[in-house]
Amino acid sequence: PCTTDSCSAGQCVHSGACPPTGNVALDAASVRTACAGAAGDSITLTGVPVGSQADRILVVTVGAEENNADCNLSLASASATYGGIVMSKAVNRVSNTSSWRTCNGIFYLLNPPAGTANVVINFPTTGNASLIDNRHAGAFVLFNAAQQAPEVTATAGANATTNPVNTAITPLTGGGVVV
Repeated sequence: PCTTDSCSAGQCVHSGACPPTGNVALDAASVRTACAGAAGDSITLTGVPVGSQADRILVVTVGAEENNADCNLSLASASATYGGIVMSKAVNRVSNTSSWRTCNGIFYLLNPPAGTANVVINFPTTGNASLIDNRHAGAFVLFNAAQQAPEVTATAGANATTNPVNTAITPLTGGGVVV
C-alpha cells in the first residue's frame, strides 16, 4: 500500500500517486496493425487507443522490404509519431547493405496521453527514385512499466527467408519484458 492510503470499514482510499504495482501487462484493446503493398514512404496505424492505466508505454514495431538504401531505419529521417508527438527509436536493423533488404525498427513513447490517435511512421528518403515496398507496422500499449528507455537492446538480421533468425537478450531487471 501507498503511504498516503487510508482504510476504513474495509475500504482503502488512495489520496496520492502510488508507485506501479503488479507485473508489466499488455492492454489487449490497444493492439493495432497495418500493412501496405503499394510503394510509399510512410505507413499509418489509424485509431490507436491508449487507455488510462498507470505507467504506460506505447510500443510501435515497423518493418519493410526494399531494394535500396531507403530501407534503413537507422537514418535520422526515419521517424514515428503518435498524434503528432515524436516517438523515441529503441532499436533498428537492416538485413543487408546491397540488393533487396529488410529493415525493422521499434519506437516507443513513455506515458502517452490517454485517448485515440494515429501513429505515422515515416521511412527515410535518400534521394533514390523509388519508394518503399511492402511496409508493415504494429502498435500496442504496455502498462505497469518503468518509465525509462530500454535497458538493453539486441537485434539480428539475415538475408535468407528459409532460416530462422535468432538472438539472445537478458533483461537487467527482474520482471523485465522483451519486445
